Amino acid sequence: MREISSDHKRLQQLLMYVVEKCLLQRDVDALLAESRDNMLDYLTHAELALEGSPVYDTTLRFTLSALWNLTDECPEACQAFVKVGGLLIYAKVLKKMANEEEDFKNHVYTKCLGLLNNVAEVASTKNTLLIEPLMDFFKYVSHYKFHF
Repeated sequence: MREISSDHKRLQQLLMYVVEKCLLQRDVDALLAESRDNMLDYLTHAELALEGSPVYDTTLRFTLSALWNLTDECPEACQAFVKVGGLLIYAKVLKKMANEEEDFKNHVYTKCLGLLNNVAEVASTKNTLLIEPLMDFFKYVSHYKFHF
């Protein structure tokens, strides 16, 4: 299982699906401009909409769950997630969900924040969470009233 969890190509494929369902072309263009070391170059192959809203379907739900589960109790998977730019992608997805319908938003937030918690539990990756896009999101949610 650890081999699968830390397989960068597979993590990239899962993240690509999340990107295609949740982000627009302009969002990915911004991500590519922000990324360092070409870590997100694989997103240039994403099939992206120019406008519209995120699509929350069964496959997205299971993809987010799979990513969360792959990183649970697996430092190698957390390191791989960080290395393939997962934190930048999740920061953008979390921000994008802010204006979505509560049920949709809460499902995505739960799965994304669960994965970020897994990253925080690993000594070698916890400091990687201290990136500006995630800090901006955490500031936003600290002032937001959730309806559960």
